[in-house]
Amino acid sequence: MKIISRQVEPSQWEQFSKDNAALVEQEMVSSSKLRSDTEQILTLAARHLRSQADSVENALERRIVELQESRQSLEAQLNQVISQRI
Repeated sequence: MKIISRQVEPSQWEQFSKDNAALVEQEMVSSSKLRSDTEQILTLAARHLRSQADSVENALERRIVELQESRQSLEAQLNQVISQRI
């Protein structure tokens, strides 16, 4: 950006205004693209986190079932051992 002297001709001011308006338009386009890109990234990240959370939840549920089955099996074996000793 060039420094404008104290006295400005109307044509200089007009050109400065046009240049400034073009710069503003360019920045608005850049800002809009940045917002759009940010929204896409956040949406993708949210989907990925949801998918990970679902995977963890499913794995935890499977592990709980495995532990319950193991416990029932061990209790049954214990009862069998106790009944054989009597």
